[in-house]
Amino acid sequence: MPPPNLYVMDISYFSGKVESYLRYKEIPYRRETVTHRTLVGYVGKGTGVAQVPAMELDDGTWLRESSTMIRWLEERHPSPPIIPTDPAEAFIGALIEDYCDEWLWRPAMWWRWVPETTRRHLGRRIAREVLHDLPAPSELLARVFARRQHVAWLSGDGMTRESSRAVRDAYLVELRSLEQVLAGRPFLGGERPSIVDIGFMGPMFRHFACDPDSAIVMRRDAPRVWAWVARTWATRGSELAADATHRPTQGPGFDEILDRVCQIYLPYLRANALALSKGERRFDFEAGPFRFRGTRSNAHRAWCRSVLRDRFAALEPEYQAAVRTRMTSHGGLGALLDEDLRSPAQSPPLELPLAPREHTSVREVVGLWLGDSFGTQRG
Repeated sequence: MPPPNLYVMDISYFSGKVESYLRYKEIPYRRETVTHRTLVGYVGKGTGVAQVPAMELDDGTWLRESSTMIRWLEERHPSPPIIPTDPAEAFIGALIEDYCDEWLWRPAMWWRWVPETTRRHLGRRIAREVLHDLPAPSELLARVFARRQHVAWLSGDGMTRESSRAVRDAYLVELRSLEQVLAGRPFLGGERPSIVDIGFMGPMFRHFACDPDSAIVMRRDAPRVWAWVARTWATRGSELAADATHRPTQGPGFDEILDRVCQIYLPYLRANALALSKGERRFDFEAGPFRFRGTRSNAHRAWCRSVLRDRFAALEPEYQAAVRTRMTSHGGLGALLDEDLRSPAQSPPLELPLAPREHTSVREVVGLWLGDSFGTQRG
């Protein structure tokens, strides 16, 4: 069968994550970089959401949403595995992946859209590579898009002048933790990449390692992370020894990451799900160094919380106990498990593959794209 079409943007957080997975697994695909017209008029009509990455299979069905897409592909391409065989470790890996997807996007956006050098560079790249089919001067498109991103993900989503430094420094804190992990292993997952590597490749590759200002910081302060990004992008599963194994996500570096997951990220997911269940469009959030005022409630992140709860519930009792014991010293899983907080307002379950949505109008897709841009949708 012909390889599937993977629709991506070369600057995209989640495109880089999925491509890292496909390259490591040696799953053939045909890479299609999108323009605004392709995104809205073809990908959006096919999936109902104008987002990348999206994969069009040879039978005309579609895959979207990076985490769900990767797990669908993993079931069909199980070797070499990226999911640890130990169920407790597999759950912790999924928890860290979710943290990478739904928390680290904020510092990734800060480092892309606040420093002037990077803001100008990325604005021009997007105007040239993605928006060039719009009838407007490229410099104007670059400035307008940069402003839109700042409002969508930073200043309009709860970040105040006082909290800006904490968002900026979240990247520096993450680099220090990853440097510690990589002092003793070639990959975050051990001797071979795991779902933790793939999760961290989202923010660390196409944003932090490629954007000008954040890349300088990585090369200077975290050379092991810099080398790991290149190694993960370059490594193919067939190149590794058959006995290369995954190692537990514990020890210096991982302990600090799990502290942040339990003490900051899971309380954030709970606060978001609670606000959404009450019909509140915005909520305040405080944890650790972060103080957000009027951050938007997000339907996708409420769904992510429900997925994590379901994964924990599916574990055998002995593995549930192992996860609880492991996470107790980091703050525990209470913010995830104590209250269900599901509501009709959260994103519906996503079952792959998706049949093409032949009757989706351009107007509907643009509405979903704008909703994603301003925090109400996320595929």
